[in-house]
Amino acid sequence: MSQTLWILAEGQESDTWDHTLILEYLKQIDTYCEEKGYAPLSSYLDESIISEEFGVDLPPKYIIPEEIIRLFEALSDFGNKDLKEELEDILTKAKQAHQNNLKIRLSILP
Repeated sequence: MSQTLWILAEGQESDTWDHTLILEYLKQIDTYCEEKGYAPLSSYLDESIISEEFGVDLPPKYIIPEEIIRLFEALSDFGNKDLKEELEDILTKAKQAHQNNLKIRLSILP
């Protein structure tokens, strides 16, 4: 079973893009983040939706978009073309949420 990643602003229930490659490269991304002096991407992931599959009730993990904007700007030169497109999509959506004064979450989905 493959998992995917969605970026969801407060009040949003779906994303227009599945960011599956980001999860496939998560270990490499985390290593890259740590080498650049950032917290690992995995520390921002929201597991509240996927936990429901296992009968666990976790509160959503909302974060301020500025954190993700800084992190994903640092990732702009990471990965191949397809991965860069996924990273850019999250960066764009985080900037939109920031403009709308909304928190976001990077939700893992089954």
